Amino acid sequence: MTNSQNVRVISDKLLKFLIETDDKHFKRDLVRKISILAERFAPDQKWFIETMNLILEHGSEYMGM
Repeated sequence: MTNSQNVRVISDKLLKFLIETDDKHFKRDLVRKISILAERFAPDQKWFIETMNLILEHGSEYMGM
């Protein structure tokens, strides 16, 4: 479903959910899934770093769980 051509759109939508939700279990799942997508399909290094920074900013407490 996700590939290098649509990863930006999909990850942007998932990041929006990450920022807006208060559900801790959902946030943990989103952090994991966005991280996997970013690592696997990053179109370039700049995008990868910006995406990971957003994950750290909005969901760092859910990483590594």
